[in-house]
Amino acid sequence: MRTTITLRDDLLKMARLATGAKSVTAAVNRALEDWARRKRIDRILEKAGKVRFDGNLDELRVLELRKAEKLYGKHSR
Repeated sequence: MRTTITLRDDLLKMARLATGAKSVTAAVNRALEDWARRKRIDRILEKAGKVRFDGNLDELRVLELRKAEKLYGKHSR
C-alpha cells in the first residue's frame, strides 16, 4: 500500500542500520513486522500462569506422532 507519512530522519537511519535494509521501504516494513511480532509475543506472555490445561500431554504427543506418521511415513524423524 502506498502512503505518505513524515518520519524522523534519525529513526529511519537507525531502522536501516538495525535491519540491514537497503531502502527506506524495506526498513519500515521490517520494523513494522518486528513490532507486530513483539506485540503478539507480549500478549501470549501476559497469559503466563493464567491458562489452565487439563489434558494429558503424553496422549497429545502420541496423537501428534501418529498424525505425522500418516503424513510423512513411519520413519520421518
